[in-house]
Amino acid sequence: MAFDDMDSTLNVQQYIQQTIQQNPADIDVILTPPPDLDDGVWKYEHLRQFCLQLNGLAFMLQVMISDWFRSLALLTFL
Repeated sequence: MAFDDMDSTLNVQQYIQQTIQQNPADIDVILTPPPDLDDGVWKYEHLRQFCLQLNGLAFMLQVMISDWFRSLALLTFL
């Protein structure tokens, strides 16, 4: 969906997520703001998206590390 067609209050966030989903390797497209968008808003929304993704990674790592420590504790009792 084109940026101009988005009418939600979260249109910048939606636009960033959509461009990431289309091609996560195309950094130039992901970092290029739509025309007539304030640079501050663009940078803020990218930082917000980064925090959302980092939060998901931290959660997955927490689960993996917890499982690893649990299995390590079981091995010490054998």
